[in-house]
Amino acid sequence: MSQSLSSFADLLRSAERSAVHLEMRDAYGVENEIEGFAAWKKGHRLDPADRESWWRPWLDLVQEVTGKGVTMRRARIVSEPVSDYIRFEHSGTFTNVAAGEDIRWLPRRQASDLALPGNDFWLFDGRVVQFNIFDGDGRWVQTDQTEDAATARLCASAFEAVWERAVPPTRSTRSDAGRVGQLMSSSPFSSAQAARAAIASRLDEIRRDAGLTGHELAARCGWHKSKSSRIARGRTLPSDADIRSWCAACGAEEQAADLIAASRTAESMYVQWKQIHRDGMRRVHQKTTPLYQRTRHFRVYASNLMPGMLQTAEYATGLLRSITEFQQTPDDVEAAVKARLDRSRVVREGDHRFALLIEEAVLYYRVCDDEAMAGQLGYLLSVMAQANVSLGVIPFGARRRIWPLEAFYAFDEGLVAVETLTAEINVAAPGEVGTYLKAFAELSQIAVHGAQARAHITKAIDSLA
Repeated sequence: MSQSLSSFADLLRSAERSAVHLEMRDAYGVENEIEGFAAWKKGHRLDPADRESWWRPWLDLVQEVTGKGVTMRRARIVSEPVSDYIRFEHSGTFTNVAAGEDIRWLPRRQASDLALPGNDFWLFDGRVVQFNIFDGDGRWVQTDQTEDAATARLCASAFEAVWERAVPPTRSTRSDAGRVGQLMSSSPFSSAQAARAAIASRLDEIRRDAGLTGHELAARCGWHKSKSSRIARGRTLPSDADIRSWCAACGAEEQAADLIAASRTAESMYVQWKQIHRDGMRRVHQKTTPLYQRTRHFRVYASNLMPGMLQTAEYATGLLRSITEFQQTPDDVEAAVKARLDRSRVVREGDHRFALLIEEAVLYYRVCDDEAMAGQLGYLLSVMAQANVSLGVIPFGARRRIWPLEAFYAFDEGLVAVETLTAEINVAAPGEVGTYLKAFAELSQIAVHGAQARAHITKAIDSLA
C-alpha cells in the first residue's frame, strides 16, 4: 500500500495476539506492485527456490511479528472468472505464506449472504481497525483508523465468517484459468506438502536431539530468532545452506546431504506448467524421453485428452497451440510436436507395454479441427492392433465404482506423473504409487476393450461426418 511501511510497521508491531486483513477488491493499483504486475503479464514468474529474488522488507516484518507469536491471517474475496490482478496476486502468495501469514480465498458468490464492511480493513487484536480506502481504479487514497467497539466487532465477525468458508492457496486449483476451487484432501498436492513437512519434522528432531532451543539454534546459525521456528514448523522452506547450517549447529553434519536430497525431491514433486514451459515445450519432451525409453510398463489414465504417446502430429499441434496461448509461454509448437512424436516412438520400438484407459468423453473433445480429429481417432483404431498395446474406453454410461480422476501416467511401479491445470505432480512414495495403480486396476474393470472399444471409437468418428 502507499501508506509508508514504517508507519504501518509500528501499528503491526503493536499487535500482541492477532492481525487479520480482509481484501475484497478484484484489482489494486498500488505503486509498489506496478512494476511486478507488468513483469508478470509479460510472463515473469517468481521462483520459489530463489528466495533472494522475492524476499522483501514486508516479509521481514511479517516474520518478525509472527515470530513473537502473533497470528497473521489474510482473507481474499474474489470474483469469478478471476481478474489478471488476482492471478498475479495468487502466483506470489507463496511468499506471504513462507513469511508466516495464513491466507485463504473465497469466491464472491459464496459471500452473498455475509454482512461485510464497505472497505478492506486490518483488525489488530480485535480492537483497532484500519480501513484502507481506494479510488475506483484501485489506487490507495487514505487509511481511516478507529477503536470503536461496535465497528471492531463488525469487522471481526465479517472476517471470521469469510475465513470459515474460504480455502487456503495450497488447496486452490484452476485459479490461473479463472476459478478458485477446492481440491479434495486426497489431492497429490498434499503429498508435496507432506514431504516438506517431513523435512521440517526431521530438522526439528535433530535440534531436540542436540538439546538446543530454537533461539539457541538460531544464534548458532546467525539467524533471526524466529527463523528456526518457522523452518521447524514448515512455514519457511530451508535452502541447502540453511540445512547445512542447521545440521552443523546440532553436530549432525553427516545428515545434511540426505536431508538436502530429500528437500530437493520434495520441491520437485509439484512443478508449475508455466515453470516447466518457461522456455517452450520442446525441452520438456526431450528431457522426459529417457524416462519413456527406460520404462517397460506404462499405465495411462486419460480423462481429458488423448494419451500423449498416442497423439498424432495434427492433434498434438492443436493441443500444444492452445496450451501455449493459454499459458502465454514461448511459441515453439512445431519443434515441440516433433519432440513429442520422437518421444512416442517407444510405442513402436523397443520392449515396452502399454495399458491405456480413455474416458469416452475424450473421443469427442475437439482440440483440433474435424479432419485432424478423425485422423486421431483412426490412429487409435490402428494402434489397438499392436500386441504391446491394451486400450480401453470407459463408456459414458458405465456404472462407476471409482469416480473420474485427474489424468495420470504411471511409469513401471516407481513413479506416477499427475497432470492438473496448473502443474505436474510427480508422486514417488510407494504407498501413493500403489494407490494410483489400484485406481487404475479399478478403472480397468469398468472399461470396455477389443471390439466394444473399437465400436465406441468408430461411433465418435461417425459423429464428425
